[in-house]
Amino acid sequence: MVTTTQQLHDVHFDWSEYFICVALHKIKHTAAGYDDIPYWYFKLFACEISPILCKLINTLVSHGFIPDNWTKAIICPVAKCHPVVDVRDFRPISVTSLLCRLVKKILIETYITPALAKLQLNDQYAYKPTGSTTGALVDFTHKVSMLLETHDCSLCFN
Repeated sequence: MVTTTQQLHDVHFDWSEYFICVALHKIKHTAAGYDDIPYWYFKLFACEISPILCKLINTLVSHGFIPDNWTKAIICPVAKCHPVVDVRDFRPISVTSLLCRLVKKILIETYITPALAKLQLNDQYAYKPTGSTTGALVDFTHKVSMLLETHDCSLCFN
């Protein structure tokens, strides 16, 4: 267990150039962030920029540093319902830098998802490959049905 700042700096994150190149190739069509670098740039030049990004990402993560441009976002209002009548009918979406999103995805896939798999959290759905609102609703419906079958609920519906 990492407990001190010195121990945290002693942890070395060592993703390979190939790993970063593959991650760049997997970027899907998405909006550019605050830095205005389009997704196609990362896909098209993945092999050329992966050595530099590999060094950058490994260094930033091992030092726990986030560049200022990565913390900035473009806030886009998205309608929650149609027709939009009021300002409250919008929800904000924060569009951060593609590199920020890439590093977040790598960290989640490398550390968070395996840690959650070991915990055996059967009633949690976040950061799981099969986790979704639909999965949560199916699980809830199944549990309610099982409880109704095993208990006398005749008084509940009178």
